[in-house]
Amino acid sequence: MVTEWLLGSDTDLRAVEMRARHFLRVRSKALFKTGVETIRDGTDCPIARRSAVQDPNSGQWSHDSRCKKTESICSQDAFLAAQSERAKAAARELQDSSRAQDRKMGTNASEILDRMPTADSKGKACWGAAGLGGDICIALECAPEETLLTTDASFDLICPAVGINHHRVM
Repeated sequence: MVTEWLLGSDTDLRAVEMRARHFLRVRSKALFKTGVETIRDGTDCPIARRSAVQDPNSGQWSHDSRCKKTESICSQDAFLAAQSERAKAAARELQDSSRAQDRKMGTNASEILDRMPTADSKGKACWGAAGLGGDICIALECAPEETLLTTDASFDLICPAVGINHHRVM
């Protein structure tokens, strides 16, 4: 829907760019909030609330989506400790996957969860490819009566393990 709105049948890239800027500034926020009653953040992650910033010289947009495990900016370790059994169940399912990236995420998550509570679940362990994997935390934040909508195949393993429904859009 967004792509169709941005591009339409227009061949003038300046017009498309203008619509894209308007979408980023105004429409994306309005569309996101439409029908959203609750936004969960079980880990109290301030990075999720950071806005993108535009470089005044180049006009390029960027978003700092990283932190360090030494920074005490969230409660990721406490959140995972409280959800330990469900998180470990998800990690076990991932370890049994036929997909290498799932197995890696499962192994890394198991190693971190076995040492909980620990700050080792923060920083790259949260957002990095070799870490715990944010997918487990995303699934853990869902209420039992909800359905998680995703494009990621890892949730085919994680969601049943933690007892929530999901639907993968391909």
